[in-house]
Amino acid sequence: MAVAAPVRRFVEPGPIEAAQAVVDGAGRLREAIPDTMRGFAALGAGTSRAGALEPKFKELIALGISIALDDFGTGYSSLSYLRRLPVDTLKIDRSFVVRMRDAGYPRNIVAMIVSLAHTLGLKVIAEGVEDDEQVRLLRDLGCDQIQGYLVSRPVPAQEIEKILQRAVESRTAA
Repeated sequence: MAVAAPVRRFVEPGPIEAAQAVVDGAGRLREAIPDTMRGFAALGAGTSRAGALEPKFKELIALGISIALDDFGTGYSSLSYLRRLPVDTLKIDRSFVVRMRDAGYPRNIVAMIVSLAHTLGLKVIAEGVEDDEQVRLLRDLGCDQIQGYLVSRPVPAQEIEKILQRAVESRTAA
């Protein structure tokens, strides 16, 4: 499960407490959440306050929460943040994924991001995956995970517990 929060949220008081509440609230349902889905994504790391983010991100990591740099390749996702912030995942922006069928630029950008991330020891998630052809291309490029309508439409927070509870029940029934 991933929780997305804008960077500005981390320079305000309270994000660590809120994250702890989410982790605590998942308690009995945590067994239904695969390790690969446990995470916390920071949207667009572009901020002049990157130095202030590092200690807060380290607190999140101590809670067992992963940090992903969202929308990588667009906007404020500067390469310097890969050095300055303790991220462990890059999320490739949807705008690159939807145009991957076109040989050349879009596909080469995705390949470069995957290669860069793996060279730095980071995982890669592709955003906006909508069909099997995109999955095939991403698999061929070595992308670690996908996110998008092909997997699931966005789910309201109040529905997540029901989904996870069904997963727990189906595991115990098996």
